[in-house]
Amino acid sequence: MLGLMSFTTLSLKVLGSSVPALAADLEPVKPNNNRQNKERMIKQIEMVSKRKWLLSAATLVGVLSVTGAANAASFSPPSVTVPATNTDFTDPITLQKFDSSLGQLTSADISLTGTVAGSAGYENTSTTSTARRITLDLSAVIDLNEPTTNAGLGEVVPLASQIVTNVPRYDGRTDYAGTSGATLTSLTNTQSITTPITDPNTLALFTGSRGSNINLLFSATGNSGATGSGNVSSLFSTTAGGTAQVTYNYSPAATAVPEPNNILGIGLAGGIVLLMTMKTGQKQQA
Repeated sequence: MLGLMSFTTLSLKVLGSSVPALAADLEPVKPNNNRQNKERMIKQIEMVSKRKWLLSAATLVGVLSVTGAANAASFSPPSVTVPATNTDFTDPITLQKFDSSLGQLTSADISLTGTVAGSAGYENTSTTSTARRITLDLSAVIDLNEPTTNAGLGEVVPLASQIVTNVPRYDGRTDYAGTSGATLTSLTNTQSITTPITDPNTLALFTGSRGSNINLLFSATGNSGATGSGNVSSLFSTTAGGTAQVTYNYSPAATAVPEPNNILGIGLAGGIVLLMTMKTGQKQQA
């Protein structure tokens, strides 16, 4: 904005007047000939209009010189989803690489979302006492890695936790049901993380030609368990899945456009020539 204001002030100085001063160029109308007066008035109005147009053009050049600079940009190719699968597993996935023809890759943000789901069963196996408190944790460790360097690109540990209290003593059957046990279903939780990548060597792995891909590994390991007072038996069924996505931050490649200083010089030179032409026309008319 400062550059634009400075440029506009400079434009007005070069033109030799401010916008209100343009009206001063209108000569007094002499009352001796109505037709000549009308023609003179029309010419003077056209001259003032041309000067106002010149000021507008100069201001536009200033705007172009300020806003023409390249700005940082970002690009997010389609994400990849791994469906819910029984743990433990490792699945290969591919993400689209950054197209090097777009410019210089400066950083990348790796987003990893992991979801754990399943059921948890418990059984109080004590034949003499009540289990006052049992905590059931359904969880999985979900990782995203680059296989050639084993670089970790993100890890989440979603956890679905349930607490039960005052579970009666063992009913004689380890079936995770009855009076001494139960099975909790539809347990689920999701966790997300974004890992910024700035290391040049890692960024190079994510850079390639248009349409090329990078191979990554999505893995999930069960991390479920139960704790409680007395003797407790537990049974978990755990699935995990998630989504991986990358956002590329880059400086766009230079385009073949005139430099702002060149645009400024062209605008000023054209303005001066037009001003001199109008001044010469005024002298000839006088």
